[in-house]
Amino acid sequence: MRENNSAPAPAQDCDKPDSIFEVAAKGDGSSTVCPDGKREDSLYAYLFDGTTTLCLMLNLKQGHCYTASGTAENPQFDAADCNGSATMIRVAKRVDGSGDAGLCPAGTKPISYPTPARLYCLERLEN
Repeated sequence: MRENNSAPAPAQDCDKPDSIFEVAAKGDGSSTVCPDGKREDSLYAYLFDGTTTLCLMLNLKQGHCYTASGTAENPQFDAADCNGSATMIRVAKRVDGSGDAGLCPAGTKPISYPTPARLYCLERLEN
């Protein structure tokens, strides 16, 4: 996803709607990989401040909507009103504990993480 060479913001409750990312793994400054075995071109975004590496995964809520920008390799999501006028995605299904894309309904795009196992089934909304 993306790299940010800066210190992370103070901890925030992952249940808040604007908590788009959560920490999936934490390593020291010599840590070079996230749970998928990569740091560069990883599924996980990461923060590195010279002493700590944080691997971050999406923390999207089922039934909530988000605007998506960036690229497929570096997506950026922001919480949005599902009745808004912008093109957005809706989390049709979130499955914690599995990354099996076969669990997604037809017409949705799966995004899965291996550790901790999590699957998102996303659908595009055109307003």
